Amino acid sequence: MEKITKVYETYEFDELTPKAQETVMDRVRNDEHYPYDFWSEPVIEDFIENRTAEGWEIETEDVQFSGFWSQGDGASFDGEVTCETWIKFHKLEAKFPTIMKVLHNTHPLTAKIYSNHFANHYCHSRTRYLEIEEDGQLDEHIYGWDDEAKEQAIMEKWNEEVMRLEEILEENREELSQQLYSKLEKQYNYYMTDEAIKEDLEANPETYLENGNIFNK
Repeated sequence: MEKITKVYETYEFDELTPKAQETVMDRVRNDEHYPYDFWSEPVIEDFIENRTAEGWEIETEDVQFSGFWSQGDGASFDGEVTCETWIKFHKLEAKFPTIMKVLHNTHPLTAKIYSNHFANHYCHSRTRYLEIEEDGQLDEHIYGWDDEAKEQAIMEKWNEEVMRLEEILEENREELSQQLYSKLEKQYNYYMTDEAIKEDLEANPETYLENGNIFNK
C-alpha cells in the first residue's frame, strides 16, 4: 500500500497577492450572512436614544427596515410620543399656547404610530401614520367653568392646535424614518468596503491557498 502525502503552501490574508485578496473580499461581500445581524444595532440604538430626549417611547423591536436595492425598501418605527415633551424639546411653546396651558393642569397628551395596509408587504416610512390620542384633557381643563362662550373659544383654539401639531408630528415621523434609513444604508455600505471587510477578516483569521480559497485542513 502506497501512502501519498500532498503538501500545500498556505498564507495569511495579508500574505496573499492583491488579486487573491480581492477574491477573498468578494467572497465575503457576496456571503448572504454578511455583514451579519449586529451591523445595524449601533445605528438603531443611537436613533432610539436620541428620540427618547424628544419624548418618544420606542423599543428596539419597534424599528423595521429593509434595504437597500428595491423600490419598496425603507425604514419605519412604532411607538408613541408625549406631546408636551416634544413641543418643549423643539421650543415650539409659542406655536401651541393653548395646548401647553391645558396640559399644564391635566394629564399628558400622547400621539401614537399605527401601521396601515402597506405594512403587510413593506416597512418604509409610508407604511405608518401618526395620530394624537385625546383623552379628555380639554374637558378636564374646562370643568366647572360654566361659561359657554369662553368654553367655545378655547375648544376652537384647542382643536386647531391639535390638528396642526398632529400634522407637524406626522411630518417629523416621516423625516425621522427617512433619516434612519439613510444612516442604515450608510452603515451597510461601509461594511461592504474593503476596509471593513479587511477588519472582519483580521478579527476572524483564516488560512488560505495561493488563489484565495480557504484552506480546509
